[in-house]
Amino acid sequence: MELGRILFGPGESEVQPQYQPVIRKMAARVQEFGGGEIVIDANADTEALAFERITSVRNALSAMLDPPVAKNMVVSARARVDD
Repeated sequence: MELGRILFGPGESEVQPQYQPVIRKMAARVQEFGGGEIVIDANADTEALAFERITSVRNALSAMLDPPVAKNMVVSARARVDD
């Protein structure tokens, strides 16, 4: 199930404030299930930028979870590089 979408500006990897409601919605679902596997897809011009975006989303999400739930969350990353 898709929990939400977060868009980034060109070359950016910081989650912008307007996407905090999306992160909260994601956190609520993860909290409801007590953790689990989360797949984060990221598109970017480079693999490094894609992984920076994944890390940014993961950190924002983890910060909104209770510590035991965050510990039970496993993040699978899928980086896609645009040619």
